[in-house]
Amino acid sequence: MTPISKMNEWLSKEKALGSMNPDRVVLATATKEGIPHSRIVAIREISPEGVLFFTQKGTRKVYELHGNPKASMTLWLPMQQRQVILDGIIQILTFEENIQYWKTMLRERQLRFSAYAPTSGKAIRSLDEIENKYNMSKMNQPLAF
Repeated sequence: MTPISKMNEWLSKEKALGSMNPDRVVLATATKEGIPHSRIVAIREISPEGVLFFTQKGTRKVYELHGNPKASMTLWLPMQQRQVILDGIIQILTFEENIQYWKTMLRERQLRFSAYAPTSGKAIRSLDEIENKYNMSKMNQPLAF
């Protein structure tokens, strides 16, 4: 069994055991000067090519990854008392690959994703505001790594 297939097996088991968000990982990046920063991101896919996650353009992590593509990712599987740590180089997908993955997401996830990052920590005043952000997101597709 490959490490990738083992990770996918553990994720499936974590879901079956009732974990709320087994696809969340801590992503750690650093500036060119080596100043570290970490945050939670959602895994979209794990394949032999790597781990795919989405993020919004213009975020601190995108800025850091452009300046220093080295990153570390920690997957915590609390129901199994396991953790997986991946270290490596982040590669940005092409525009076409981004569009392909974006179209496979459920509309609800697109809406949530489009609204979350630019409004993190800020109150959302209405459902119309979320709908407007969703419509704008169609013109400004997010980056996937």
